[in-house]
Amino acid sequence: MKKLLKPLIRFLVTTGVTWKTINLFIKITHRFKFEKDLIEIEKGREVQQNKEKRIKEKFADLTVRHGFFKGMTYFPYESHGSSLYPKLLGSYESELSEIIEQICKTNYSEIIDVGCAEGFYAVGFARRMFEVIVYAYDNDPLALTEAKRMAELNKVANRVVFNSFCSASTLSEFKFTGKSLIFCDCEGYEIELFNSSNISNLLKTDILIELHDGKNERISPYLFKLFEKTHNHKLIQSVNCFTKASEYFELKDLTDDELEICLQERGGIQQWVFFTSKIELK
Repeated sequence: MKKLLKPLIRFLVTTGVTWKTINLFIKITHRFKFEKDLIEIEKGREVQQNKEKRIKEKFADLTVRHGFFKGMTYFPYESHGSSLYPKLLGSYESELSEIIEQICKTNYSEIIDVGCAEGFYAVGFARRMFEVIVYAYDNDPLALTEAKRMAELNKVANRVVFNSFCSASTLSEFKFTGKSLIFCDCEGYEIELFNSSNISNLLKTDILIELHDGKNERISPYLFKLFEKTHNHKLIQSVNCFTKASEYFELKDLTDDELEICLQERGGIQQWVFFTSKIELK
């Protein structure tokens, strides 16, 4: 359009057409280009909506298909702070499968979930561990509302206690009744949450933390130093989510774009650390 516009305007000028007419012509051509762009945008949106519709149809029962929380039910297409479809598929954070299975076989008295979002882990643990009480924290009221609904839907509301903000003093003052677990995804708040003021109360507690060194590169070194005398640790690293595609029969007929919708969990590499207490409980 631009290549044609300049010679055409030059021709109009040389033929004696008034500037008023030329300006009108320019406005018309610009309007045409603008409307063409809008049409292309609308076509792209329609294509994306069709992809989403196809994916929704695959997970219409809103039940987690695979993985460590297989069978857990979701409310209609609600996820908070992370992608929904990997959770429904069961590929979400599957790198933690071995750790989660170990957790579910351990006789924890209580679990603290810091940053519970819509309740994927809080409700999932409560479903699999029939005796444990889960204390779920999130400072977003909407997330807590969704998590409460999830707990009710999965019939574990009587064993999940919801609270808003979990601070360092919360962990310092918490009355653990036995060997416990802290599951933490607090988006870079790790340094403030775990410190010398509460470590003495966490001696018998295992702690699984999603690390956020991208927000603060001091987080991992700080935590390793803090827990080096009281806990052993294991580092887990995420894999490219598309390497998981071959594991799920539901994905075999999807295009690459649709696979991205189903599998994409995050923008980059993620790490977790599992601190296990050095104290052997009798």
